[in-house]
Amino acid sequence: MLASALRSYPFDAELNLNGFRADWKLSDGTFVEALGFPNDLAYMAKAQLKMKLPARQGIPLIAVTQSDTGDLASIFSTWLPKGATVARASRVEAPD
Repeated sequence: MLASALRSYPFDAELNLNGFRADWKLSDGTFVEALGFPNDLAYMAKAQLKMKLPARQGIPLIAVTQSDTGDLASIFSTWLPKGATVARASRVEAPD
């Protein structure tokens, strides 16, 4: 399995009282944040707070923006099956 629906960040008395969730959690526990509004200051302030949590807990984190969509196969190559290609940002095609 590449990603899990169970993607809650661990509780943290200082940074995570409200139950932040990542966009995805990969099979090895790596959290993924898709930063959809990088020019929105309030959005990015919350995102920066959320991204402190994995560092504090020793959890790997990948943050991607729209500018990364052309490089998703490279960014996620560790988690993709050998020979898989990324046909679109939302679909992975496994090899035959």
